[in-house]
Amino acid sequence: EEGVFKVYPNPAKEAINITCPSEKGTIVITDVMGKVVKSLSCKDATSTPLSDNTSTLSLTTNNWPSGIYFIKYQNDRETETIKVIKN
Repeated sequence: EEGVFKVYPNPAKEAINITCPSEKGTIVITDVMGKVVKSLSCKDATSTPLSDNTSTLSLTTNNWPSGIYFIKYQNDRETETIKVIKN
């Protein structure tokens, strides 16, 4: 499924939202040095699944240092990475 993994807003300031397929896959967030900042599962989403079977996770980022982060979504079929700038 094309485009089911989304990250917004980008650039981010106080929070980011990650939309991913419900019940499937993991998300790993790393900084530009490759250090893992956060690791979570799409099924941890607090929102109810949307009609297109995606869920949205909301993460507070105001305590993250400014810089570039990579948000990687992975399931048993594919891996996708989105670069996010934190202001």
